[in-house]
Amino acid sequence: MAQDRIKVIFRTDGNSKIGMGHLMRCLALAQELQARLDCRISFLIERAAGKSALKISNYGYEARYDFGEEFIDVVVTSLPGIHLSYARELKKKTGLLVCLDDSETRRFVADIVVRGSVVPKLRNCDSGHQAKLLLGPDFMILNKNFQKFNRKNKKINPKVKSILITMGGADINNLTPKVMSALSGLKNVKKTIIAGFAFSDISRLKSAGDYILKYDVSNMAELMFFSDLIISGGGMSLYELACVGAPGIVLCQTRYQQLEADCFQEKGVIINLGLGRDVSEDAIRSNVDDLLSKPKKRKMMSSAGKRLVDGKAVNRVAREILRAI
Repeated sequence: MAQDRIKVIFRTDGNSKIGMGHLMRCLALAQELQARLDCRISFLIERAAGKSALKISNYGYEARYDFGEEFIDVVVTSLPGIHLSYARELKKKTGLLVCLDDSETRRFVADIVVRGSVVPKLRNCDSGHQAKLLLGPDFMILNKNFQKFNRKNKKINPKVKSILITMGGADINNLTPKVMSALSGLKNVKKTIIAGFAFSDISRLKSAGDYILKYDVSNMAELMFFSDLIISGGGMSLYELACVGAPGIVLCQTRYQQLEADCFQEKGVIINLGLGRDVSEDAIRSNVDDLLSKPKKRKMMSSAGKRLVDGKAVNRVAREILRAI
């Protein structure tokens, strides 16, 4: 590669239908690559993804809608599922194709495949050639701040003083109001709601009563770390709360998320209530009440999460990309 600056394009999307996890992991990896490498980074997204373009711009990167004619040194993809035909087209445009994937896809056309799921069946690959495989939760990319809080000692208070509610970057099934209603009678506990960047019902939450409302936060790791209990959706939030050692009660947004939530529950990290749209307010409240009275259980959940996810995946993946360039 003879260029003065290496060209890197991230092909990803984020919106109210698929959530923001794909985009956020790409932004975290982009920052790590930029810190290690003299490179020019841009993001290729769908034209309709206006909020994603704004988020990308806020991070200081260019949002674009086509590759153009130039050859790209590195292309990184993170999409809900990538078709082989599209991957082959991408491979023609780059010297190094990196695929971040946590779908049930088994076949890839890529030089590096990153599958950070805790679920064994979501790590299976039928690679058509000698791709470098980075598998398991050691490679689930989180914002680098999470590894800092993984190293800190998480205090488990005998009495729960704070609960954080986060249903993901989009809350695609609008579960936040249900959780708010379930906990409306809970007194003497600070209750904070995180509304993500692609949240579609923010106006309804502005009259949140005794809830503290925060929008599109940049310090999620810190907020999770200093909360006694997290009520969250599935997806990336599972890995985030595990990394900082925060006990969690989970309402999944999709059936696909249940695969991971079931695995996290088996490992003692969370309590999985299943599909959020099917969970009653009474079930939410009774599970919260149960954990409020069990500090030893919360301590065990905290320790199990920290052992499972250390937050250093972004370092590991960036290092493998640099080795391959």
